[in-house]
Amino acid sequence: MKKTFLLLFSCLLLFLCFSPTIQAASDFDVYVFTSTGCPYCENTVNYFDIVTKEQYPQAIVNVFPFSDDEKYYPRFLELAEAYDIQKDKAPVSFIGPFAIVGYNVEEIKDALEYCATNSCKNPEEIAGTPIKLPAADFSIIGDNKLIAWAVVLGALAIILFTAFFGNRFRNK
Repeated sequence: MKKTFLLLFSCLLLFLCFSPTIQAASDFDVYVFTSTGCPYCENTVNYFDIVTKEQYPQAIVNVFPFSDDEKYYPRFLELAEAYDIQKDKAPVSFIGPFAIVGYNVEEIKDALEYCATNSCKNPEEIAGTPIKLPAADFSIIGDNKLIAWAVVLGALAIILFTAFFGNRFRNK
């Protein structure tokens, strides 16, 4: 009985210790449409680089240069239509239910905070059309969750091994 209680208590303690890592807010996509030579676009992308690394690692930022690549412009128009925004401005950031036109740090931060604490749909889900993502920026948050689970399962395996086989080795 004492071993069972110790085992259950140890498991509970492990899950409580790792719960912030395991139950972190789910990843969400951010789509940023930029124009070449636009200083506000560069500032927006730089801001996303800094703020997502420091405060919102669950935000996966995808940058679409629609002035350089014509295949992204029709996608931008579809999103702009779905979000009911101007179609002639850049940069435009789509974050969950929010579309931010221009370089507006406060609006971007508010939208990131909202999606970090709530479940947000990806912009393509809101528009109802899939967007082919550029083969670039990969987030490592998935790897962090995997590492946390590996640590929890490894610790649980050690506890179970010790609880069940500990007496056998001591008695010999």
